[in-house]
Amino acid sequence: MKYRKLSYFDEFHCRAGECPENCCRGWQIPLAEEDLTRYREMKGEKALGLNLRILLGGKDPFLNPTGGKCPYLLEKEGLCELQKKRGEEYLPLVCKLFPRRQINYGPVTEQSLFLSCVEASRLFLEHESGLHYIEDENGPDLPVYGDNDDEAYFRRVEESRERILELLDDTCVGNAPEAADGFYGFEEALKRIRRYAGALQDACIRYDSERLRELCENPVPVYGKEDADEEKQPDKSLFPLPITVLNELMSTRFYQKKMKEKIPELYRLCHVYFRIFDPLTEEAGQERFDELLSAYLRAGGRTSKYVHYLQYYLLTYYGEVFEDYSFTRRIDYGILHTNMLLLMDLCRFAEAGQKLPDLISEARTLAVYEKRGLHSRDLQREMYDVFTKYYLGR
Repeated sequence: MKYRKLSYFDEFHCRAGECPENCCRGWQIPLAEEDLTRYREMKGEKALGLNLRILLGGKDPFLNPTGGKCPYLLEKEGLCELQKKRGEEYLPLVCKLFPRRQINYGPVTEQSLFLSCVEASRLFLEHESGLHYIEDENGPDLPVYGDNDDEAYFRRVEESRERILELLDDTCVGNAPEAADGFYGFEEALKRIRRYAGALQDACIRYDSERLRELCENPVPVYGKEDADEEKQPDKSLFPLPITVLNELMSTRFYQKKMKEKIPELYRLCHVYFRIFDPLTEEAGQERFDELLSAYLRAGGRTSKYVHYLQYYLLTYYGEVFEDYSFTRRIDYGILHTNMLLLMDLCRFAEAGQKLPDLISEARTLAVYEKRGLHSRDLQREMYDVFTKYYLGR
């Protein structure tokens, strides 16, 4: 067994009551079996309410079944009442681990940090240009994720990720004032990566191990027009996506009125978007988006940030291809999340009178987007359907 962790993994320390975006609200907090055993032994009025929630939760109990504020959150202090009065051992397991993401693929256990935590996002922004895994002699003892035990295939998954990350490292992303020019290098890289992912997936479908080996051991190819498959690789923008597609993504369950109580920061940013774009026609909306993006780049918005965010996404989630073989879907997820992050950054930029945010505000935007956008499989599938309808016409 090998163990590896994200390069800044050990730098994380919870900010507790000083955190500007508390993780004790906005999503359901699941209870593990070891939590249930401990809580059933508790006494007192609070324990009665907790055990009632456990009882009503059935097979999948939650500390806060509706996803609202945790009943043990001390609002003024931003601390956990369970931890404060009974000790850290009474924290639910998920609260002890968050934002650490630890997954055992069988041959390797990888440890990363969910960016839905402001402090984890801050660390990402400070280290974004040097993201990599480092080997560790020891690691957590975890059950194996999934059923695939094909170690040779896992090596191919690792190799293909390395090839993609190498291409992104080499991507030339300028800070040109015009939106299209500012992301030209990234746009071209995304098209190559998506084509490459399709070739990997096709090799798996055909059980062509030699073709898979060839793809994984060599750099991502440069595809010429004579190689283009118009049905699979249409000449459409991948970054930034057109405003019509962003509108459809915003019209999924991504936005919900109950975010006002659960994730108020994201709720406010969404309403900035609605105020700017809802009154406009598609053509006027695209013009306004391009103007805002150009102003963002002129003000010093880092185009490289979005390349690095996609690298983070692939380092953290690409390994799931080992179980589901969905190379293109994983790449498409990364592309659409990178686009949505850009949109949220533009909303923050517009709200601030076209001024760039400080580090914590920037980290907060990233954290609240990830909190909503990446932790619901149903929502991700809905957003993926919007993306494939646009890009593939289905």
